[in-house]
Parts: sequence; structure tokens; C-alpha cells
Amino acid sequence: MLTLARRKNCLTCHAADHKVVGPAYEAVAEKYAGKPGAEQMLVNAVLHGHVGTWGPVPMPANTDVTPTQAKDLVTWILGLNKAR
Repeated sequence: MLTLARRKNCLTCHAADHKVVGPAYEAVAEKYAGKPGAEQMLVNAVLHGHVGTWGPVPMPANTDVTPTQAKDLVTWILGLNKAR
């Protein structure tokens, strides 16, 4: 999935273990661990953009990502939760 994240420019704003422009993927995984509906909410954020959860900087929609790719990326990100 790291290759897909690179190809789709996700790593321009995110990294697995530290904040770049957006939060670290590990922080996302920790925040949403076990929360009902989190996966679909994050898929929607990837596809349509989002603002407010992590501060005022908006996450733009990634129009280069398909719904299947978004789900795969989010599943991978949520799997990074170290508290599991």
C-alpha cells in the first residue's frame, strides 16, 4: 500500500509516523481505532476532501484515487494502529 500511497501523492501531505501537512497515519489509526463508521468516513475524506478534524488546513479531494483504492488505503492506514 505504501507504493499506492506514493503513486497517488498521499505522501506529499502525510507520513506513517510523523505529521507533515496532515496527521501521521499512525495518529489517524489510533484516533479511529474501533470507531463505528470510521472506515467509510475516512474513505469519503480521501475521495471528497475534509477539513476540521485535524485543524484548519483542508485535505483536498484526491480525484486520482478510485473508491476501491481509497478503501484499500484506509484499511492499510487503520491497520497501523499500534494499540491493537
